Amino acid sequence: MEDVRLSAADLRIVESRFGRRITARDTSVSRFYRSLDLNVDVEIGRDVWLRSRSGLLPFAAEFSGNVQAVKAPLAEQTSLFGTVDITRGWVETLSRRFDIERGTLIFNGLMEETLVDLEAKLDIRTDPEVGTTAVEIGLLVNGRLGDDLTITLSSNPQLDNADIVSLIVTGQLAENVIGGGALAGAGEGFFLGQLSGIVEGLGNSLGESIGFNLDVVRIDQTPDGLVIRLGKYLTNKAFISFGMPLSTGGDNLLRQNNPELTLEYALIRWLLVQLEYQNGLGGGLIYEYAY
Repeated sequence: MEDVRLSAADLRIVESRFGRRITARDTSVSRFYRSLDLNVDVEIGRDVWLRSRSGLLPFAAEFSGNVQAVKAPLAEQTSLFGTVDITRGWVETLSRRFDIERGTLIFNGLMEETLVDLEAKLDIRTDPEVGTTAVEIGLLVNGRLGDDLTITLSSNPQLDNADIVSLIVTGQLAENVIGGGALAGAGEGFFLGQLSGIVEGLGNSLGESIGFNLDVVRIDQTPDGLVIRLGKYLTNKAFISFGMPLSTGGDNLLRQNNPELTLEYALIRWLLVQLEYQNGLGGGLIYEYAY
């Protein structure tokens, strides 16, 4: 949304983290393009995708529509006008993949003036043995890119916010995780407070003990329950993470189990070597195939 100047130290961090050397060519604009008087109509046909496989909000979306790009000579930015529909795709949040039901981008000039209207759905079965969907969770994104976008969670049948977040994170209703009656007595924030308290406590203690800031704090779902992962990139190829598995005790409160330590090293872009320690040492290879 705005130009940011990177210091020499910032550039070194980018190069060490992502393995790419940043030069002036990456951020400069050619004199030819700056001098252009641009007025172009762009028609976006079928099977045009925009993907992001990393970052805070991974997504993949197919677009279609018409956009007019306009730029006066020596203008700093190109203005866009038109409407683009998102025909299909997905967006990931809280380690869950929501399928995009519909989406529209309305361009009104500068990029920050773009209006966003997006709806995505996630079907969750509270009982794996039941073949029908128990709860449908909706993710609504509305607003202007230049302002704070409004992100709203809803459900069918209608549930409290604590239950919706609990279903996304654990696959169960909040009171099933923290105990019947506990939610009513402590309020909606009780369940989220437990999780955030554990994450914050682990993050602070681990960060202080190893002496550096963490790059990843994530909640993963496994067949055995939840795992809170705290990770750090040692280099652009080496990643170390500390995992704390969670389960419920007799009082239905969250319990911390034996921790696990994982080290990953990228041999090549699509092949990782993984070593893991939890009550013993194990290892394996992880590969990624994209198409």
